[in-house]
Amino acid sequence: MDWSKTKNIIIIALLCTNIFLIFIYIEKNQVFQQFEDNQTYIDALEKKNVEIACDVVRESEKMPTLKVLYDSQESEKIQSFIAENEDIQFFQKNGAVGDSEKLRESLQKAGLQSKYMKLVKMAQNQGKIVLTYTNYYEDKPIGGSDIEFTFTEEGKLVGIEGRFIDNISENNTKINVSNPYLAIFEFISRRENGDVLIANNEKTDQPVGNPEDEIIIKNIKQGFIIKRGVFEEKVLSDTVFPAWEITDENYNRIYIESYME
Repeated sequence: MDWSKTKNIIIIALLCTNIFLIFIYIEKNQVFQQFEDNQTYIDALEKKNVEIACDVVRESEKMPTLKVLYDSQESEKIQSFIAENEDIQFFQKNGAVGDSEKLRESLQKAGLQSKYMKLVKMAQNQGKIVLTYTNYYEDKPIGGSDIEFTFTEEGKLVGIEGRFIDNISENNTKINVSNPYLAIFEFISRRENGDVLIANNEKTDQPVGNPEDEIIIKNIKQGFIIKRGVFEEKVLSDTVFPAWEITDENYNRIYIESYME
């Protein structure tokens, strides 16, 4: 038996075992450290009268930026679509109102892309019914991309506000995503100071809620945000960055940038 060769094999096996054990130790330590860090955030939030009424999870530490494209003839198509469908009843008066397959089929025939849209809100106001859709990419909402469809009580379309995303593609580089608790602190700070927020995809310079009231985080999830000055029209493409979508006690959806430099 070649004892020298056997000894080398045993040494290599022991080294591999040690490396594996070190890796397991580091991984467990990182998980424990993350728990400790998050508990620090939770304790600090409780002192600020903030209740977390949901699971807080970071699905991935890195996310891509996106490129969205708009239809160059979008405005003309929307105007024609409303005019051509003014007599169409998309749902019955006093009947169930929800995501309309008839509406989606009609949009598709008119060349207006609807495959990224998901219904997020239905509201009735002054005799009108408003369905609000948000565009999603791989089940993640895109802040700043809401489309509102306004109907009469009889279910007839009278207005469309927002931009239709024709195509979404990922850029090559993925960027680091911040801890979700940091996003909650940023939201609270902006809310208390009345800084500019994107609430329900609209920029507002007013505080969202009363700073003295208890803040309840109903939900927080990873998403994206369109970074533009005032969501102006005319541009044919936009870059979309990772963000956290926070839903507060009033069911406002607030978007906080989550990308790290």
